[in-house]
Amino acid sequence: MKRRLQAIRLLSLLALALSAYLAWTALSGTAPAGCGQEGAGCGEVLGTRWAAWFGLPVSAGGVLVYAALAWIGFLISETSPPARWLQLTFLSVMAAGAGLWFTALQGFVIKGFCYYCMAIHACGIAIAALTLTATPVVQVPQKKKGKQKESQPVKLTNAALLGLLGVILLATGQLASLRTSVVPEKLQTPDSSVAPVPAPSHQGQVVLAGGQLKLNPGDYPVIGSPHAERIVALLYDYTCPACRHLHPLVMQERRKYDSRAAVFMIPMPLDAQCNPGVPQTSYQHRDACQYAKIGLALWKLNPETFFQYDEFMFSLEYPPTIEQARNFADGLVSHEVMETVLADPDNDQLVSYGVQLFYSPLLKHKVLPTLFTPDEVIEGALSPEQLAALFR
Repeated sequence: MKRRLQAIRLLSLLALALSAYLAWTALSGTAPAGCGQEGAGCGEVLGTRWAAWFGLPVSAGGVLVYAALAWIGFLISETSPPARWLQLTFLSVMAAGAGLWFTALQGFVIKGFCYYCMAIHACGIAIAALTLTATPVVQVPQKKKGKQKESQPVKLTNAALLGLLGVILLATGQLASLRTSVVPEKLQTPDSSVAPVPAPSHQGQVVLAGGQLKLNPGDYPVIGSPHAERIVALLYDYTCPACRHLHPLVMQERRKYDSRAAVFMIPMPLDAQCNPGVPQTSYQHRDACQYAKIGLALWKLNPETFFQYDEFMFSLEYPPTIEQARNFADGLVSHEVMETVLADPDNDQLVSYGVQLFYSPLLKHKVLPTLFTPDEVIEGALSPEQLAALFR
């Protein structure tokens, strides 16, 4: 039994450390080591709504559970009172149940695995197995005032059932939070003072990346003036967590320079439906092609509606559902008009160009987001210095 208790302590500390690390990365907005690139299994898992419980990272709950397990693990011994073993049973079953729940989500829903998460889940399942085999069971029914008290096996069973109840609350809360995401009905147009009408392409091309990228001002959405002194292009996907993190920072920097700076918005969906480079669409990037085409359709109809849609799409922690996105767009223009513009093959060509650009020699690492400045190509996250100098 002594070795089993030692194993419980070590596994609890390991799971606690990993949970604390994931909680810190979630709260600080940074990617765990090895999870920064699109396509990394842990990035696909941690970037979904399933990594949160009513807006709180589930790893924070893991910190509480494994901290309690470690604390009890160091207090408990072979001679500890039954109450200690009941506490250990309750927490270990809850940890194992949560591990099985999240493993099933990764395997059957998300179809991607986070190795940090799987290590934590393996610890939880192992702790439960060790606890259930190490717990001393003594059947000593006692009577008091004509009533029989519960025996220890019954108490242990009840403790395990309470642990499973905690898992049910976790799963129910996650399912409920998916359905109760707050989606604004309408947003104010950002940068309305410089909202342009699409410039016709004959007014000249925008040259970026040291002359290697040339864009027609009328083709893609432009936030700011297409005649600004400083123009950059952003290659993005509405479902990409890193893109969702960078977008508000770039827009905040652009607003500092008002009409002197502008951003071309080039969608690059990580969705097999319109991206031949993606063999199978991951759970995280479902409907990315449709999100992009809706935005391009709105831009063609009325640039101001695109600004509203773009802010709407980036306003939440996670992308809205495709139904919510389409309903929002239909609230800006009529459903029938949207259907007509969405059927325009020109939208497919513009999306296809963004995909080709992503796989071109211009991008060495093939990661999103990517920024094209007049002089260089910046892939992935930007440093504070790069952000500050973006429109300077």
